[in-house]
Amino acid sequence: MALLAIAPAGAWADAISDCGRSQNYDVVIRGCTELITKNPADANPYYNRGTAYLGRGLLDLAIADFGWAIQRNPKDAESHNNRGSAYMRKDQYERALQDYARVIELNPKDVLAWNNRGEAYEKLKKLDLALEAYNKAIELNPKFARAWKNRGDIYAAQGNREGASVEYRKALELDPGYKFAQDALKRMNLLWEPGK
Repeated sequence: MALLAIAPAGAWADAISDCGRSQNYDVVIRGCTELITKNPADANPYYNRGTAYLGRGLLDLAIADFGWAIQRNPKDAESHNNRGSAYMRKDQYERALQDYARVIELNPKDVLAWNNRGEAYEKLKKLDLALEAYNKAIELNPKFARAWKNRGDIYAAQGNREGASVEYRKALELDPGYKFAQDALKRMNLLWEPGK
């Protein structure tokens, strides 16, 4: 309570608002840093600041903040998932897999974690494990276009042109503007016509 009494009420409210809702990364970082100095035990400002750092491409700072958030709340699946994404961007796929495994342990129905796990395995050239992860993501959410596109990438890498084409087309059926699936079909010299 003493800390709250020292800071003007308006400044505290601004920091809370900035840390939680702003679309400007610098504002989020500033607001969250202020909240962390006032209450370092709260995991949320670390998570929000980590997300802002991730958005700015400051991967080491993002990883550190997600780590602090996880220390304060070990069951925070989102912090694990986002830290895994930061590790992926640093080409540290094994470390990313550890975080995705924890997310899945916490929530076995987390579609994004299953998909992310597949992407990490794919980067490690463990295509069978990647395919298993994408299959699980699609089983959990058959409308998740990204997993269909990713499964198409596995089929393409395995030389299964027809299977890849089916997967890319399914991704585009779910999301007609999905550029990565469109580009994949173009690379295979196939055309995409919505509705066909």
